Amino acid sequence: PPSVADGDEVLVYCKRGGMRSSGTAWLLSQAPVRVRVLDSGYQAFRHWAREEAFQRLERRLVVLGGRTGSGKTDVLLQLRRACGAQVLDLEGDANHRGSTFGALGLPPQPTNEMYENRLALQWATFAPDRPVFVEDEGAHVGRCGVPAGLWERMRADQAEVLRLEVSRATRLARLVAEYGGHGTDQLSACVAAMSKKLGQDRAGHMAALLQQKPPALAEVADLLLTYYYDSMYEYQASKRPGQVELFECDTADPLAVAQRVLDHVALRQTTRGVASASS
Repeated sequence: PPSVADGDEVLVYCKRGGMRSSGTAWLLSQAPVRVRVLDSGYQAFRHWAREEAFQRLERRLVVLGGRTGSGKTDVLLQLRRACGAQVLDLEGDANHRGSTFGALGLPPQPTNEMYENRLALQWATFAPDRPVFVEDEGAHVGRCGVPAGLWERMRADQAEVLRLEVSRATRLARLVAEYGGHGTDQLSACVAAMSKKLGQDRAGHMAALLQQKPPALAEVADLLLTYYYDSMYEYQASKRPGQVELFECDTADPLAVAQRVLDHVALRQTTRGVASASS
């Protein structure tokens, strides 16, 4: 069970924010902790998180896209950590990378309810006069569903989409570095889970490559890009709404790319402001 130390802040809530939470808050206030009560209770908070946060709080959203292995997540993390940008890390909060291999080496996923709550609270804290960066994900990240209001913003016709164009060599090197440390049995199980998409013969060939000494990781990654991930990406990209702009870069240095992305987005905002003022 969680422990509470002197000076900690404790949030108390019940379903509707009535006598139960108020009484518990009074009792806890006798201890050396800071006590807060969730206004109107958890039921109202859940309604806000699901139906109001992304629908009513306006933010400028910039969606970062790119093929598998492009380093979108690495760039987003550098945007947050090194550049101080506002970032919604859909994969980080879901404990999943969004593909068949996405759960490898990560802790269990949160409940969908917790996932929605975390994202809504982050969205509410973002400054409305600065862009919010997010990765171009599907409607689900593993078992976690992207909140409907956020998903609608990401897929809107006016959505700003910056698509990273990265060399295949850089993508393959990243995939091998990111997944190659996992055991061949785990990798083989993921390939087997894709056998209907890849075809039994091709999946079997990849499994054999993984059993070589040493495993042919780069060859398997190349086959996965060729026969599944790149073709799937091209199909989805052809149907994606939004204002898509291609951004050629080398994400082997994600910090340099993050700085370029930030400068590019700021310049685009300035240009739009000038155009709007002159019209």
